[in-house]
Amino acid sequence: MKDKPTLAIHPILFALFPVIFLYTKNIDEIYFRHVLWPLIFVFGVTLTLWFALNIFYKSWHKSGLVTSCIVLFMFSYGNITEKFISTFNLNLDTHASPLILVWFALLGVVLLGVFRIEKSLVQWTKIFNLVALCLILLNGINILSFNFHPDNPFQNNSLLGTEDLCDTPLKASKRPNIFYLIFDAHIGPSGLKQLGHNNSWFIDALK
Repeated sequence: MKDKPTLAIHPILFALFPVIFLYTKNIDEIYFRHVLWPLIFVFGVTLTLWFALNIFYKSWHKSGLVTSCIVLFMFSYGNITEKFISTFNLNLDTHASPLILVWFALLGVVLLGVFRIEKSLVQWTKIFNLVALCLILLNGINILSFNFHPDNPFQNNSLLGTEDLCDTPLKASKRPNIFYLIFDAHIGPSGLKQLGHNNSWFIDALK
């Protein structure tokens, strides 16, 4: 009897989790509508990958587990390699070819292991579903608690946002003319004078 595709939801949930997680980390700066397109994109790519793998594996459970593994390996690569490099004080970049090759090799071992499994993967599917669902629910609770919090700067607007962020919480007509300038790799006036440059005209203009 063939596996039912509706039983496995973890590939989609694992794919949506990083986007939702990043949104919760910046929830006080952007509306939820700003992450709708990224969510739609990862949903479409993951679903396409899942269906493509199912043609090869001929099992929704196997192809679902493989899809989840690919998603998890892809989104966790940067964080894990950074931790690995900092722990062992390695003089490597996260994009260094040895690390990428090792990561792909580990992924290949996992995919081969799933392919060679003969017994039913229903139990593993349930476990993956539960883990993925818990991750989404935890972030969902954070999103809801923020939107119903009295100090929420977006509380007068819907969750999706009906106004641009620049109009929140003050209307454009009520905002003062304040400019916050951050110079990248720009030294101060005293340092410029030592190098023979004079930018006093710029400082005076700011005043």
